[in-house]
Amino acid sequence: MIHETVDERGVAELVIENPPVNAYNLADIAALVQYLRGYADPGADPERVRAVVLRGEGRGFCGGGDVKEVQNLPGFEGILGQTRGSLNLSLAIAECPVPVVGAIHGYCIGLGCWSPGCATCCSPRRTPRSCSPRRTTGRPAASCRPLG
Repeated sequence: MIHETVDERGVAELVIENPPVNAYNLADIAALVQYLRGYADPGADPERVRAVVLRGEGRGFCGGGDVKEVQNLPGFEGILGQTRGSLNLSLAIAECPVPVVGAIHGYCIGLGCWSPGCATCCSPRRTPRSCSPRRTTGRPAASCRPLG
């Protein structure tokens, strides 16, 4: 689940709270995209949101995509949904008209690395443990920084 709060200074906080590891399911990804794109809405009050902070509740920022959801959806619906969602979320963050800060703590895996990686800046609390799949071409796929 994604929670949005906006304080009196215009700082929106988008918080993922999906225990036990804050894995993004398709609804979470869609909600984040909707919030981020909403900040660009020309009809919206430009002073309402002046900056965005992405953070996770609990022990870590994000455990990546929700593998259980992917496995339970028919055919390729889950993996294609995660792929489309990852692209849309990355673009929504990169194109957001206000600064987006990734507030990283604990662990940060898979899509959890991609989303703050597109942010204006990342602010890790201590050294997060992360794993981001890449091939030698630099595109998503296969070698990881070890956790721990």
